[in-house]
Amino acid sequence: VEKEQLSINREEFELKIIEKEQKIVFRDHRIISLKKQLNILTEEKNDLIKEKNYLLKENKKLLVSLDTLNSKIEKNLQITEDARKEKVKELNLVILQHKKENEKILNEYEDVFKKNLELNLQLKSLNMEIQSLNIEKREKISQLEQVINEQKEIIESLKEKNPH
Repeated sequence: VEKEQLSINREEFELKIIEKEQKIVFRDHRIISLKKQLNILTEEKNDLIKEKNYLLKENKKLLVSLDTLNSKIEKNLQITEDARKEKVKELNLVILQHKKENEKILNEYEDVFKKNLELNLQLKSLNMEIQSLNIEKREKISQLEQVINEQKEIIESLKEKNPH
């Protein structure tokens, strides 16, 4: 029985050894597979690092370009603002000049208007004088006509009294 027991133990032991060897082989295959995956991941990581470094360089270039553009934009904005301020200043001077000219024209207009009023008053006065003179003239003419008529009557009466 002992021999049988030993034989069974030996077979079991051999089976266990085979199982262990299979586990070792399986583990070795697993290790190889994991190493391959690790190599692939390491390559991918290295590629990503290269891409990251490239993108960082490009980002720096873009930042420099952006700073340059911003500087140009600010400079152009300042130039535009300065030009606009200068134009506003010029236009304000033109407006002031026009206001002065307008005031001068208004003053001249007032003077002309006053002179026109004076002349109108003088004209009215002269017209009244003319009317007055015309009335006097008519009266004189009327008186003269009356005198002429009276003289005609006297002449006629004399003619009748003294025939030729």
